[in-house]
Amino acid sequence: MSSQEPTVHEPVKEHRRGSAWLGTGVSAAVLLSRLGIHFALSDPPAPGTAEAASWGRMYSLLQPLAFDPRALFIGLFVLGLALSLIPRTRRTGVGVLLGTAVGIVVAVVLVILVIQGLSHASIEP
Repeated sequence: MSSQEPTVHEPVKEHRRGSAWLGTGVSAAVLLSRLGIHFALSDPPAPGTAEAASWGRMYSLLQPLAFDPRALFIGLFVLGLALSLIPRTRRTGVGVLLGTAVGIVVAVVLVILVIQGLSHASIEP
């Protein structure tokens, strides 16, 4: 008989594998940023006013970020697929895909509601 010391098992460290909430937050932040840029650039001041020069500088800085929303959705979809293929970032990629899908559904519902609201509007000169 040999006396063996009881082995102490160290807790196994779990490797962080990303977060679906992080991916959803990334897609929501990107979509809301695009919406904010759109609203910031949509109402220019009258030419010759004091705000016109500063608005022109803001426009030149933000205009490259105000690209087509379809390209934004495609880019987020490709990012989500790429992250989903890597085992360590799979959950984050799924979160990006879910966030993008929810963003598309929300955009479609808003467009339908606007069209429906305008169809019932009585616009007379």
